[in-house]
Amino acid sequence: MRKAALRVGVVVPRFAPFRGGMETYVGSAAAALAAEGVEVSVITQAPRSAALPRQEMRDGYAIERHRLPVTDIYDVPSLSAARAASKRGRFDVVWLHSYHTPLAWLAAEQVKGPMVLTPHYHGVGHTPVRHALHRAYRPAGRRLMAMSRRIVVDTDSEASLVLRHFAGQVQREQIAIIPPVVTDPTRGQQRSNDQSNIVLTVARQEPYKRTDLLVRAVALLNQRRISARLVVVGDGSALAAYRGLAARLGVEHLVTFTGSVDDETLGRWWASASVYASASLQEAYGIGLAGALSAGLPVVASAIPAHCEVISRAGPDAATRLCGGDVSDAEAASRYANAIVELLSLHDSREKRAIRCSLPSSAEVVEQLLETLTAASERARM
Repeated sequence: MRKAALRVGVVVPRFAPFRGGMETYVGSAAAALAAEGVEVSVITQAPRSAALPRQEMRDGYAIERHRLPVTDIYDVPSLSAARAASKRGRFDVVWLHSYHTPLAWLAAEQVKGPMVLTPHYHGVGHTPVRHALHRAYRPAGRRLMAMSRRIVVDTDSEASLVLRHFAGQVQREQIAIIPPVVTDPTRGQQRSNDQSNIVLTVARQEPYKRTDLLVRAVALLNQRRISARLVVVGDGSALAAYRGLAARLGVEHLVTFTGSVDDETLGRWWASASVYASASLQEAYGIGLAGALSAGLPVVASAIPAHCEVISRAGPDAATRLCGGDVSDAEAASRYANAIVELLSLHDSREKRAIRCSLPSSAEVVEQLLETLTAASERARM
C-alpha cells in the first residue's frame, strides 16, 4: 500500500503576490516540497482591499487567504487563519513562520498537534514603535518558542541569537540550521546585453533595509561621472522616503523604483543586473543576496552576521565586497559607491562564478526540510 503524503500546513503572515524575503522563502520551499509529493497548504492573511482570491493553487501547493480584521495592519492577526491551521486532523505538522508578527503565536495557542517554527528572528524591532511592541511581545514569544517541537533557522548566527534570547525555552538539539531554498532568480531568462551598469536591490522596502545608502551611492557615482543605475524592486513603508531622497539628490533618472512586479518582470531585472546590493541592518539570512551569489552576480552588502555567513558559504570564488563600520551616512554611502565601482570593473565570467558557488543546492535543502518536518510530525510517533 502506498504511504499517504505528508500533510503540511504552512502559516505565514504575508504571502504572494506581496514580495519580501519571507514570502520568497515560503513560496520556494512550498513549491519544492510539493514537487516531492508533500501536500502543502499555505495559510496566510491579506487586506480586503487587495481583492485577492480566498483560495488558489500555485506550483503544486494550495494558498488559503484570510482577511485581516483591521485594514492592512498585520499586528492584528486573523483569528480565522489561526483556526484554519488548528483544525483537528487536517495536518500532520504545522510549520509556523515569523516570530515578529503575532499570527504564529495565535496559531500556536490553538494548534494541538506538532509544530515547527521558522522565526526569521532579528532580535529587535526596526522602529521605536516596533521595538516597544517587540519587548511587550516577549512573553508570548517565549511561549511560541517553547511550544514548537523544532526551530528551523537560516544561519549559525540566527541560532546563536535564538539560544541567547530564549535560553529557558529552546535547547540546542531542537534547532535545525537549514538555509532557504534558493532558485535561479533569472527564471532561465537570457542575460541582457544592457551596458548601463544596473545595480539591483530586491526587498520589502522598510527603513532598516537602508536603501537610502544605495541611492546616495549612485548619486556619488554620478558626481564622479561613473555610469550606474539603481533599480529598487519591492514595496514598503520607506519607499516614499527613498523616492523623495532620489528627487532631492537630482538622480530620479538614475533610480528606478519598480514597486511590486510579477515573476517574469523580476526575472528580467535579475538577468539585466551587473551588481546586486543590500545595505540592510538586520537579516536572518538574506535570500536576495543568496540568489545573487548563486547566479554568479557580484555582490556588495552590509557586513552584518547573516550576510557574512552567507558569503562565506558561497565559497572563495564569489565576487563580494562588505561594507561595515559605525560610520556616518555620508561615509557609508561612499564605501558602497567605492565597492560598486570595484565590482563593475570585474571581467571574470558570471557563469563560471555561478558554477563555482558552494551554497547548498535546492535538492539538499529540501531533503533537510523534509526530514525535519517528518521527524516533528505525528507520523514520527506512529
